[in-house]
Amino acid sequence: MVTKNLKLKSYLYYDLCDTCSVCAKRLTHANVMMIMMMMCQVNEDDREKNTSLHLAAMCVDKENAVELVTKMCERENGEAADVNEKNGRDQTALHLAATAGNAAVVKVLLDHDASNTVKDELDCTALHAAARCLDDNSGAHVVRELCIHAPPKSKNLRDNHNEEESDDSVDDEDDFVNQKNVEGKTALHLATKAGKLRIVQVNQTSMGCGF
Repeated sequence: MVTKNLKLKSYLYYDLCDTCSVCAKRLTHANVMMIMMMMCQVNEDDREKNTSLHLAAMCVDKENAVELVTKMCERENGEAADVNEKNGRDQTALHLAATAGNAAVVKVLLDHDASNTVKDELDCTALHAAARCLDDNSGAHVVRELCIHAPPKSKNLRDNHNEEESDDSVDDEDDFVNQKNVEGKTALHLATKAGKLRIVQVNQTSMGCGF
């Protein structure tokens, strides 16, 4: 049984908040690992529907974030974290890791079957989130990792892109890099508007995944 306070926060939640805080003093990474060993339920959420995995994915200490996310995804003593669980904004841990610019965490999540095509409440994928990363270099590394794991395009879509004139009737649901959010913007739109040169250029080295 997981004990929560009136704000629906568990002990694991608060330890993660302190671990992920830049000025954390009271609790440490070791506390989180110890609490996880005590059979805490990592898939419990709070009022914002964030699970402990969501918090770990956006941890500012990137090294700790990698270890925390890995342990939660590979947990042996108890239920492993649901990597595709959504919070109150329909964001998965992958969305948050992409926004934080933590390519190593993104890789861990993708290696544990996180979907990079899931959309949040604004129809943004993790690629949109990476395009909004504050640090251009970090965002570029995330985009590259997402592109490496991009789903293959369907034959119809590839044929459509090879035609001289585009057929707007062709379904583009599997066109990973050109997915549009509610404002009709792709990840390229967002990165270009923010002047993220590295993110825009990353397609040159991303294993055939280009904007």
